[in-house]
Amino acid sequence: MPVSKWAILVLLVPRGPRAIYRHYPLRDAETKGRLGGGDCLLGLNDVSSFLVLYITDLFEVEILIAQSAFHLLYQLYPSCLCAIPCPSAHAVIRKMKAVTKLLIGAVALVAFQWSGRTLDPGSLKGARVLVTGASAGIGERIAYHLAGFGAQVVLTARREKVLQQVVDKCHGLGAQKALYVAADMANHADPERVVKFAVDQLGGLDYLVLNHKGDMPFGMWDGDVEQTRWLMQVNFLSYVQMAKTALPSLEQSKGSIMVVSSLYGKVCAPFLAPYVSTKFALNGFFGTLQHELAMQSSNVSVSVVTLGLIDTDSAMDMVKEVSNVHAWPADEAALHIITSGATRQAESYYPWFCCF
Repeated sequence: MPVSKWAILVLLVPRGPRAIYRHYPLRDAETKGRLGGGDCLLGLNDVSSFLVLYITDLFEVEILIAQSAFHLLYQLYPSCLCAIPCPSAHAVIRKMKAVTKLLIGAVALVAFQWSGRTLDPGSLKGARVLVTGASAGIGERIAYHLAGFGAQVVLTARREKVLQQVVDKCHGLGAQKALYVAADMANHADPERVVKFAVDQLGGLDYLVLNHKGDMPFGMWDGDVEQTRWLMQVNFLSYVQMAKTALPSLEQSKGSIMVVSSLYGKVCAPFLAPYVSTKFALNGFFGTLQHELAMQSSNVSVSVVTLGLIDTDSAMDMVKEVSNVHAWPADEAALHIITSGATRQAESYYPWFCCF
């Protein structure tokens, strides 16, 4: 197999994520006789780096799938794929060939493990659900799916007029009850107020869907601490406030919290420092909360849903001038989030190969 193909890698190696933002010509590196140390154009010296490139080339899959497969394979067979200095291009290729069968198995296992569980729509008929960020994007589509399943929904976002339109459509789709409450999650009092409104109006809660997020500029961090603090309140602390307020009602109903997170809660990336920070905080807090609720034999489940790039208007506006990465349907992402919470999955990914 020729190995002179150029590739752009965004690489996750076992010791942590490392981004590579240059084209890497293997043929030129081979001509130099070494793929490590000072001779390597990018300073790469890990066999794992070339395994990711190799599985991408071999199976003609997207780089995220290759990363997912390698990460899972490393967890299963760490002694086989330990990252070691590699003295030559030929040694790299020999190492690749030695684990090809394992890579094939890893791809199949990743596909099986994250293919998802089956949703029973009837289980959501009459369910009492609070959805945040429901005036547009994924939150709006979550509301429509729930309405179609016959749920009772309370929707919240900042724009009251738009919320009214979404509620009207929910009624038309078959919602048993559809209400809205306008709120700004940057206001410290609003998260608790919204949850209390939903509990009072619905007589309790079965599901809390935490989906809202604050807007932020795409670019290098300019040192604006106040904007970072504001975003942390909207994207993280308000989630904590709402979960805390909803837990007593969810405990009674054996309910679920659905936390909509992002791939940026798993991997650091440039130009999004405050946003990435909030998503790492979400994953850390709610991942820990899962353990603590289990230790207390709580009836409440927490589902953390990691999303890749979704084709919402806000997401596409942010990346349209800097990336042509494929975006995934918001409608499918919304249904995936509902399925994750209704089937009480601790963690899920959409698309499935974001699991690295």
